Amino acid sequence: MTALATMVRGARNAFRSGTNITETNIRRSLQFSGGGSIPLIGGESATYEQLYKQQPWVRAAVDRTAYMIGRLPMKVYSNPDEPDARERLRDGLLVELLKRPWSGGGSLTTGTQTDFLQAIIKNISWHGNMVFVKSRNGAIEELIPSNAGHWSVKEREGLSLYVFAPGRGKPSVVFYPEEVVHFKFWAPGTATWAPSPMESIRSTLMLEDAAQRAMISSFENGMRQSGFFTAPKEMSEAQFQRLRAQMAESGGGPDNAFKRLLFDNGITWQKMSNDAQESEIINIRKMNREEVAAAFGKSPPMIAFSTARPSTTS
Repeated sequence: MTALATMVRGARNAFRSGTNITETNIRRSLQFSGGGSIPLIGGESATYEQLYKQQPWVRAAVDRTAYMIGRLPMKVYSNPDEPDARERLRDGLLVELLKRPWSGGGSLTTGTQTDFLQAIIKNISWHGNMVFVKSRNGAIEELIPSNAGHWSVKEREGLSLYVFAPGRGKPSVVFYPEEVVHFKFWAPGTATWAPSPMESIRSTLMLEDAAQRAMISSFENGMRQSGFFTAPKEMSEAQFQRLRAQMAESGGGPDNAFKRLLFDNGITWQKMSNDAQESEIINIRKMNREEVAAAFGKSPPMIAFSTARPSTTS
């Protein structure tokens, strides 16, 4: 028997309301980044959630959609597929569930309809998927949100099984499809698990991170161009170190930005590279913003970015 089959045994209808280790781990999963990540220049990497927190245009695009959809009401209808016979229901188990999809517990506050919709939008914006776990006590009492980065789908005998991996050395838990609610973007082929939208702008996110770090570095180094100084005659080690220290003191750091460096005894400064404007970093960042907006289906003005000059009227 495979490890997956062993985990599956007894899983059907096993998740119930009340405190248990699995439920606690699912609730706590929202506190931790998981799933995919983007490699960054310099050997570092960042998870999708970290990029959302660190790159303002990713956050603006995701939040814009989440806030707009989060304001929509969720309604329940009988005969929803028959327009002439459709009738809105104002009471019942599903109506009550959608009023408060989950109760407070662990790190969660009580979930409202707005929280429910925003949890869907933000997770599928980061991961392409969102998974809620049905918590039962006979009827479904809660739809517990989770971080989609901790989930995967395994195919077994024609059945899609949902595997939750808490991480930190904790065992995975398998759920049958009827025990979860899975929202996702459309996936190519027959894929049950959708790819993250972040993957389509992988290079863009790498460039944006590199551009931000380069501009910060330029300020930390006093907005000085890379270069070297020349002296008319050979300097001793002590003279070299003293000159180097004086340059760091008078020209380093953002407080000394744009100060001129003055040399005597025939020492001159030779420029080696261009500044941020000349090396097109600013234009690269503008292009990155447009590509992020496009990836999330937004025009640049919708995320408060426009290259158009403001017009004036008399």
